[in-house]
Amino acid sequence: MSTPTFHPGEGSASPPSVANTMAQMGETLLGDSSDVSSTIDKNENMSDHDFQVVDDGQPTFATATEDIDVHIHDNASNLKIPEDSSPNDSSRPKPIKELLLKKELTQEEKDRKEFYRMMTSSAPSSRATNITRKVQTINRPPSLNLSEEEIVSIADSLIKGKKVVLKDPIAVAGVIKELDSRRLLALSQSEYLKSKKIGDIIESLKVTLYQSDCDILFKENLDNLTAKHKEAVDALEEAKAEWKKRHADFIDECKNEAADLQTKFENEQADLDAKWMDPATQRKFTKRSPFLLQQKAVEKYMVLAGELEAAEQTKKINQQNEKLEVQQKYQNMQGSYEFSRKQLMENQNAELEQMKNEQENKYKQMLAKEQMEIEIAKKRVAFAQKNLDDQNNLEKFIAKKFRKTNGLLPLSVLNISDDLPPLSRGKGLNRAEANKQTAKPTPLQLPPLKMKPTKTQKIVISLK
Repeated sequence: MSTPTFHPGEGSASPPSVANTMAQMGETLLGDSSDVSSTIDKNENMSDHDFQVVDDGQPTFATATEDIDVHIHDNASNLKIPEDSSPNDSSRPKPIKELLLKKELTQEEKDRKEFYRMMTSSAPSSRATNITRKVQTINRPPSLNLSEEEIVSIADSLIKGKKVVLKDPIAVAGVIKELDSRRLLALSQSEYLKSKKIGDIIESLKVTLYQSDCDILFKENLDNLTAKHKEAVDALEEAKAEWKKRHADFIDECKNEAADLQTKFENEQADLDAKWMDPATQRKFTKRSPFLLQQKAVEKYMVLAGELEAAEQTKKINQQNEKLEVQQKYQNMQGSYEFSRKQLMENQNAELEQMKNEQENKYKQMLAKEQMEIEIAKKRVAFAQKNLDDQNNLEKFIAKKFRKTNGLLPLSVLNISDDLPPLSRGKGLNRAEANKQTAKPTPLQLPPLKMKPTKTQKIVISLK
């Protein structure tokens, strides 16, 4: 559909009116609707069970809603609109056509399309509901890289009922592609039982591959959970042993700190005793008082004066005063020593109490940290044990792994980018091209027409 545009500054033409623009749009829409009606009439004349012709001339049976492109991944580019295409491109499918031609697919058709979408590196539609935080990749041997003849031979063997073990997803995808083409061919040739048999073989191949992948992933998951549980138990035992060693080291550290403090206290006490035993410290207590020195001088002067009796009396008085002064000085010295010793003991007790408080705080912090780490290690063991109990058999593993899905998804597509590269064999038709194909008539095979010879009447013309 073309839309009139007006570019200012180009000539003297005025912009188109709204009425003219709407009229042109109406004519274009009417023309499109006639094309739609003609397309619908054309499709109504086609039976839902007519034959459709593909590129290689091989007739295939398909309903009006069935996508005959069993390998739609090869034609994915045909379904995309080019980026440089304009809105009025006639090759672009009209939304109204898609809406009118769209019908609901049957469950079998949905399953077939879903399987091929998964096998060709397209994420399943329910991927968003069962995606896990960590995707596991299945360890596989190198791809078989089967040739076309080998794939055909394997398909023949499976149809004949021979057992073929296939665990390579790429090989399985190739065989299923071959079988599906044969199934459609049998269906187009009205060999319904053969088509059903091939469909059952395809389902059996898928189930076998999925079950094999499930067993491999279950074993790897169980080994992983067992290793994690053992690792958690070992970590718990290592934590206990480590904390036991830390306790012993802390006790030794406290004992060493106490011994160092004890040595320090003894040295301080010895220094205090040595200080008070020093004559320099005792000199202020052993020094005679001025009064006693004065009386001693009086006694001496009396002796010099010859007053011996008076000197004797003064001597006795001086001896008595000296005795009293010695007692007083000794008490003062002892009191000063005891006061210094008391101060030292108070300081040492305060230092000892501070050391005990610091050690107790460190011990409490160590116990709290130990309890926290041991509790975390125990929770890890309990969590690992719970996971191991919840997934110790295949049923529990599936229920745990895909608890948000309605059914079991193929485990081989959990990591498609590494396990299932897209196939490149074959070429099909997309829906738009399939609808353009002319139906191939299939007339009834009647016996030859029996024609009996008849006697022709002789025609005589008589003119009179």
